[in-house]
Amino acid sequence: IYLIIFNILYKVFIMSVKERLKKFIQTQKMTVIEYERSINDSNGYVNSIHKSIGIDKLNDVIEKYPNLNIEWLLTGKGEMIKSSFVEINLFKIALFL
Repeated sequence: IYLIIFNILYKVFIMSVKERLKKFIQTQKMTVIEYERSINDSNGYVNSIHKSIGIDKLNDVIEKYPNLNIEWLLTGKGEMIKSSFVEINLFKIALFL
């Protein structure tokens, strides 16, 4: 039980914006370099993030990845993927069953 509590606390309070962004990139099945190119940024941008993302880059991310929950990215609160996108994808999957 202590491990579960630790994992929850780590995800919410300790995990940085950079770590959450890398986690999102992994779920999109892309590399960090591919992600950086997708938002027209230079190689090494993700690894150079220290505290947060600038508003200009945040706008690029929002435009390119509208399914990403920005509140989760910045604070760790909520789910990584916006619930409306999850529901739509589940609906699409159900259509093919």
